[in-house]
Amino acid sequence: MTLRDLARTILSESLLPLTAQQVWNEAVKRGLDKQVATKGKTPDATVGAYLYTESKKPGSGIVATGSKPAQFSLSGPLKQGGAGAQPPSVVNEPPTTETKSKSRFLAPCLAVLRACSPAPKGVAEIIRAAMSANPALNWKSCNGAVRAALLRATKSNTPIRQVPGSVPPLFFIGDGPVSQTPLRPPKQYSFLECAQKVLREFGAKQPMHYRDITAKAQEQGWLVTDSENPAATMNALVGMDIRKRLAVRKPQIFAQHGKGYIGLAEWMSRGIRFQAEQHNKSVREKLLAALHKLSPEAFEKLIRALLESMDFVDTEVTRLSGDGGIDVRGTWRIADGIQIKMAIQAKRWKANVQAPVVQAVRGALTGSERGMIITTSDFSKGAREEAEDPRRSSTISLVNGEQLVKLLEQYKVGISSTPIEILEFDPDSDLFGNEKE
Repeated sequence: MTLRDLARTILSESLLPLTAQQVWNEAVKRGLDKQVATKGKTPDATVGAYLYTESKKPGSGIVATGSKPAQFSLSGPLKQGGAGAQPPSVVNEPPTTETKSKSRFLAPCLAVLRACSPAPKGVAEIIRAAMSANPALNWKSCNGAVRAALLRATKSNTPIRQVPGSVPPLFFIGDGPVSQTPLRPPKQYSFLECAQKVLREFGAKQPMHYRDITAKAQEQGWLVTDSENPAATMNALVGMDIRKRLAVRKPQIFAQHGKGYIGLAEWMSRGIRFQAEQHNKSVREKLLAALHKLSPEAFEKLIRALLESMDFVDTEVTRLSGDGGIDVRGTWRIADGIQIKMAIQAKRWKANVQAPVVQAVRGALTGSERGMIITTSDFSKGAREEAEDPRRSSTISLVNGEQLVKLLEQYKVGISSTPIEILEFDPDSDLFGNEKE
């Protein structure tokens, strides 16, 4: 057997285009390499050179697609006839669109369907899984081409099958002829119907991010779409539905909770309690925004007022250089006879506080002092790890923007509250004839 015959034998029995290296590896796997009289030191390179040369000859029947490395396949008549088949008498045409689609789409689609077997998958699901497994693929606008390639594959010598009667088509891997009993695909829903269904069945009365809602709907087979970005479509349609219902004063189905989170309106409380909580949330947001606008001196003054409300005594604002950025020092009276000397740094920042700031505060502590950092932003993971490091002489207490607002609310610094008595009728009382046995 020559390397030429070996290459044609392997390609004639392969469902997919192969590189020269894959042709040789398959030959070694089958033991055909032992039947080759002369191989040379680099037989795979020799196979590649032969296949490339033959692909340039009209009527050779060998088709080359792609590059770096190129993939090779046999055209139809030669594919069926095997290594001994003769080239057709007509001039070989350039690679057709079908051949290109097959080489580009079929192998990744086969891999996805084999991994999901026996569950049928739609085109959008197959594309998503293929791109997830191979980030180099760029199939975002290829739904139609992939569908066409898969439909062609169901009619040729491949294990890909279509669920009979499925619209849009669902594909699966089958070893025998297609069963005449159609597999029943899951019922499909619109974007808004999918959002409601996912939230009711998987939300546990908690908002979900629109990306998670979309992914769950597709995972369940409820959402089949040709949209290039179904998650963005989901978010846009939910927002549009909320605005439309608001404009015509219809009851809302969804409620947006910020940062892409969506819930069902029916989960939200109604009446005075709900309105009060919404009002309080708005006040907290305004308070945090006001903190960011304070001058450094005004912010330090506010922090000092908060500390004094928390039973700090002997507080003083420091103005010393080389003190590690300490802004306020004082003594915290936790209980009778229990006092802790504290050194506090106040950061009116929007960016997260990093680990070096924590290290500087620790280095500025004197004697038995404990450190605390208060910021209007938050702390990085490294800063938290540094503050809580058990190997250090002392831990550093961290207060972020959300916690700072809660402390100001608790100690009524820059904020006030008005108690409201809410009356509720109790129809279950035994005074109304509902006596318990």
